[in-house]
Amino acid sequence: MGLLGLVAAAYAVQAVLRARVEETAQRAEPVLAAGTGRLRWAGAHVLVASAGSAWLLAVAGLALGAVHALRTHDAGQIGTLTGAALAQVPAVWVLGALAAALAGAVPRLVAATWGVLGACLLLGQLGQLLSLPGWLLDVSPFQHAGDAPLHSPAAVPLVVLVAVAVGLAGIGAAGLRRRDIG
Repeated sequence: MGLLGLVAAAYAVQAVLRARVEETAQRAEPVLAAGTGRLRWAGAHVLVASAGSAWLLAVAGLALGAVHALRTHDAGQIGTLTGAALAQVPAVWVLGALAAALAGAVPRLVAATWGVLGACLLLGQLGQLLSLPGWLLDVSPFQHAGDAPLHSPAAVPLVVLVAVAVGLAGIGAAGLRRRDIG
């Protein structure tokens, strides 16, 4: 499920950073000049990234559950695997919100979001193998999303991840509000 989360995070980052691409290509200027507010414009990108990544994970979990059900004749795992995929959503949102924060507050550093995604991939796939310390593994938000379906995800870390995502998105909105677009 962690790999599915990383794929959905790549989608979320790309969808959020599309606003920055529109800005640097000067295609955002006519939209903003036509009366669309900058927060509404950027918020639409964040909304598409958030909803789209959740939808991707739901469909992937449902597909995994359906394939498992066809293979084992046990339809009971469809809901379990869909839920396990959806447990990755808060971690995905953290990376999407990081992209929004950087695009709004420090746009010259937006490429760093891809580096963070790469670090999450390396920590998740090689961290245990390399016996990296727990504090370093905990840097990745995916570490806190749990290892469902093996164990049920804990609610508190997921709520904290959502709060972090909301805070990062707020930083992005505040930064976007104070800087010049273009």
